[in-house]
Amino acid sequence: MASASHIINIPFQEQERRLLSQLSTMCEQGQLCDMTVRVGTREFRCHQAVLAASSGHFHSVFVQGALSFPKMLDLTFTSADVFSIVLDYIYTASLKCPTDVLPQVLQAAKVLEIHTLVDHLLLFSASQEGGRDGETAPSSCTDLPVPSGVNTPVSSPGPGVQDNVVVKQEEQEHNQEETRPRMENSRLDGNSVSMETQAARLEEGSMGTQIAELRAEVAFLRQQLQSALGEEAVSPRPAKRPRIKANSSLLSGTVRRLHNADTNHRKYRGDLGLNAPYNEGVTTLLMKEVSASSEYHPQSKIRAACVAYYETVRRKFLESQPENTDKARKQKNEKRLRSRRKRLLECRGSVLQSEEERRLWTGVTPDLMSDEEDGESNGMPVWLVRPPSFRTDELSNLCGVLQARLEADRRYRVGHTPRKMEQGTFSERLPPRVYDPERAAQHIRPESDPNKLGFMEDMFTGLDV
Repeated sequence: MASASHIINIPFQEQERRLLSQLSTMCEQGQLCDMTVRVGTREFRCHQAVLAASSGHFHSVFVQGALSFPKMLDLTFTSADVFSIVLDYIYTASLKCPTDVLPQVLQAAKVLEIHTLVDHLLLFSASQEGGRDGETAPSSCTDLPVPSGVNTPVSSPGPGVQDNVVVKQEEQEHNQEETRPRMENSRLDGNSVSMETQAARLEEGSMGTQIAELRAEVAFLRQQLQSALGEEAVSPRPAKRPRIKANSSLLSGTVRRLHNADTNHRKYRGDLGLNAPYNEGVTTLLMKEVSASSEYHPQSKIRAACVAYYETVRRKFLESQPENTDKARKQKNEKRLRSRRKRLLECRGSVLQSEEERRLWTGVTPDLMSDEEDGESNGMPVWLVRPPSFRTDELSNLCGVLQARLEADRRYRVGHTPRKMEQGTFSERLPPRVYDPERAAQHIRPESDPNKLGFMEDMFTGLDV
């Protein structure tokens, strides 16, 4: 017997750069672009798969439903200039932007859930904060530190680029010396270390990451206060905000309250799909409103709550259509009857006494309980009892005995409105399709036994009648 062939694994790093370069060229030339992102008055033609692979926000938008045709997505939480910078980063793995726009780019990257870009900008902001007391950085450009775990070096900026941040990821070894601004480190008795060394230390352990994030938040808040007040202000450290669970009633209630507020003039339209431009704009607006609240909600959880509320609006719209009115009424009535059968099963099971009753009652499901419908007799409300036609007489007699015990129980009468019961016709419900064969002999009539019916169906399957 011939020996098994060995499997070789040859990585082609050049293919990664070539693939990204080709995608960027195709985007610039509008080739195979299958969607449009609209920010303000500007429209960006791009590839849906590229956005979904690069952004957690776009991925959640695209996988929860197909976009309307033509595929159009409105973004209102950022400006067109900032999104243009982020989109260029997605297609080139290189960030080029003025330093005074970095806070806006960081906020957009957080909302879009582009974690690699967020890590770069957090470290860069923290390094800038720590280096204010050190040597003055060159005026032409500033290098961003690379987070730990990323083996790609940071390329130095080309000549002639003023106040621009250039981050390029390359796969080759970076051996040449670069001029980097140095920061003064108080822990080393005045000895300064390079920005790259400081970034590496900030990345060591969870404490370094927390410090970097806090410094970035302080820098952003300081700039926001200076812009709003027109004066130098020092913002306090933001308090730790509690995280909200994925499907919490508080988050759902917040979305519902903001959506139905009188001041909100843009509400979901049930006649449109979730990813229609109008409804996507409503979702973006709600996400922005919830994000501005005092408690912290992850963007993915906020969107999930908005989608859940849209589904409620959509369901109500469909139920209100004339062709669906009867169907919706039947579904609502069946849901009410199913709930009553379940409660009836639980109540009757609580008054079992003898071992024989428990033996017969074992395995009984709500499908074997009678339908108690609202009725009227001589102007008085009554329960119209409609037992299932497939229930055995033995089980029906036991149900009658248990019901009599319940009505004689004072505690049961206190919690249930007394009504006269009248026997009606048999329920039109079909027997359950799946049932325990051992219990079916005691609970279901032989002619309605689902196991025997299934056997007969299998016999006639494939016959040319």
